[in-house]
Amino acid sequence: RTLNLHWECESGIVDNISQVLEEYKQTRQLLPIKICLLGPPAVGKSSAAVKLCRQYKLHHI
Repeated sequence: RTLNLHWECESGIVDNISQVLEEYKQTRQLLPIKICLLGPPAVGKSSAAVKLCRQYKLHHI
């Protein structure tokens, strides 16, 4: 699968990574994901959070 993008920049991708990311998100119509797990102590919230983050390649905070 290819994206129908044409992007050029003299200073390179590293110097323009925020623009590249923004264009990628817009092209793919991606929205940020936030998940909040609630529950009483010792029911497995942290374990579930770690597994979800691994599965979906998200940051665990």
